[in-house]
Amino acid sequence: MRHFIYFIATICSTISLFAQADTSLIKDVNSYVKFIDSINSSNNLKNISYNRLIDDGEIEKNGKIVGGYGIYVLSNLKNDTVFRIEYNGGVNITVNKTYYYKFNKLIFARLQLISSKKGIGKIYDKAEYYTEGKIVSTIVQKEKNSNRYSAQINLSLFQDGMQLLDDFNKDKNRR
Repeated sequence: MRHFIYFIATICSTISLFAQADTSLIKDVNSYVKFIDSINSSNNLKNISYNRLIDDGEIEKNGKIVGGYGIYVLSNLKNDTVFRIEYNGGVNITVNKTYYYKFNKLIFARLQLISSKKGIGKIYDKAEYYTEGKIVSTIVQKEKNSNRYSAQINLSLFQDGMQLLDDFNKDKNRR
């Protein structure tokens, strides 16, 4: 019986350690995200050794312009390290995807769907935390009508964030 109680106590303490590690990781990532966002909102990026790259375009359907998009990248001055990539665009609603990287590894992603109709605001908000390419936490807040936008919601944020990083790296090598 004594061995059984020791075994249960060991398992409980191990589970507790994992929970604390996840909480600590999320807290560290949230601090990093706030830090990167403060840099991104700065008007003197060049003076503090950062660079903002902007790529925008139109969304066409059947030869007609129905929307637009913008991709905003925060990198170092050499453009060899990415800290933040934001995609903002859409047709019927605004789709805002923001990805945060540390040492060119994706650590956090957020997807927001925002309605432009008066009084509606945020329809969907999803945040994912990563370590070593694996999701450690997901937080989702959604309105009842968010299921109408399954095409925008049902994507792998991790794969999308890695694709944007890969696109940036390919484009950087062409310069």
